[in-house]
Amino acid sequence: MTTREDNGNKGTYGKIIEFYQLHFMAFDLLTSILVFILLILFMISPDKTLLNWLFETKCGYYSFITTISVTLLGFIITGISILIIFLSEKRFKPIRQNSLHEKIYAVYFRTILYLSILTVLAIVGYLVNFPSLTGIDLNNIFSIAGALKIGNTAYLILFNVLIFYSVVLLSILASFGLYRCMWILKRVIKISIKIPGDDNK
Repeated sequence: MTTREDNGNKGTYGKIIEFYQLHFMAFDLLTSILVFILLILFMISPDKTLLNWLFETKCGYYSFITTISVTLLGFIITGISILIIFLSEKRFKPIRQNSLHEKIYAVYFRTILYLSILTVLAIVGYLVNFPSLTGIDLNNIFSIAGALKIGNTAYLILFNVLIFYSVVLLSILASFGLYRCMWILKRVIKISIKIPGDDNK
């Protein structure tokens, strides 16, 4: 037998779920920032092993990020093309009438934006870290405070540091976006398989 207290708990739980569904992108953003902060705290731990390794191999790191970002960007653009085709069919009309329909496209477009900016920053970071182009060895500078202590090269080094941390943050944001995109595409494909297409009905 269901008590009034149980109904109240279910109602509260349902409201929490509904609130999360309406604002899940904001939750993803806050979670990404939290993960970024925790990662930075880990990277600047006393031994700085991870941070030193990343800065010593920045060109390889940026090259890897650029390759992955461009590849995933193509995948996401293909994915949203598939969604547009699927969701335009009559059998997906209930989804189009749902209040979350616009958020489906918002997730994809936001992920495309993250990956695009990430690609550009990774390319810029790759170029900036070539001593033959800048005339400066930036491999051993990994903090904003350290960058500000360097004389005439402070602005370039600070720019390099900001690019590095921006790439890390955008990588986290893009990862959450990719997860959402994969989940949406998986659900739409499952619905497409379960519902036999008969547009005449």
